[in-house]
Amino acid sequence: ITVTDVNEAPIITSNGGGSTGSISFAENATSTVITVTSSDQDGTSTASYSIIGGADQSDFSINSSSGAITFNVTPNYESPHDADTGNNYIVIVEVSDGDNTDSQTITITVINANDPPVVTANGSLSYTENGSAAVIDNTIAISDNADTQLTGATVTISSNLTTGDVLALSTQFGISGSYNSSTGVLTVSGTATLANYQTVLKTITFNSTSEDPTVTNTNRTITWVVTDANSDGVGAASSSGVTSTITIT
Repeated sequence: ITVTDVNEAPIITSNGGGSTGSISFAENATSTVITVTSSDQDGTSTASYSIIGGADQSDFSINSSSGAITFNVTPNYESPHDADTGNNYIVIVEVSDGDNTDSQTITITVINANDPPVVTANGSLSYTENGSAAVIDNTIAISDNADTQLTGATVTISSNLTTGDVLALSTQFGISGSYNSSTGVLTVSGTATLANYQTVLKTITFNSTSEDPTVTNTNRTITWVVTDANSDGVGAASSSGVTSTITIT
């Protein structure tokens, strides 16, 4: 009896193996989505990987040697581009040993990540000793592609804080402020829309009660940070700090 070797088909082993699989992938990530792996009883064949179908196959690329799958365009939960715009991307992958194949349909669910708000500040203030309180920066702008409200902010004299420096705001839209003269931090609180916060931050003022406000330095740096209201349910996020400059004469 002569036993003849038969070329066994490769078998996809990743994602639990089988004909279907599913994974989750965070929006805005640029890493490999999944690496397709396989086994082959013959042990001598070189596996080759490809994408052969699926409603969203055009959204992906695969490394034919390593099996690594990546998005062609970084996924955005708030702006999905899968076939049904539901953040569930379907792709069919195949492994081949040159003669035989195995395939798997993978559903890749993009999950919402915590997108922080963004603040811009482009203004500056020239303040004269013994002058009245003056608006620091009326160019403040706030955006957030994942949230429509904010719950707080901090406005900080982050460099050259000097005794007598004062930051202040007038309460409006349910937004109020509390200033700590020891730390130079104005803590802003109250849940309100981005637009309302933008309006309030544009009215925040600086003044000095000191008879020598330039004793430390003629400049002050003001750092602005806002925190969103977590309306997307993935955790509150704070913006990166941006700065405005005050020059004192």
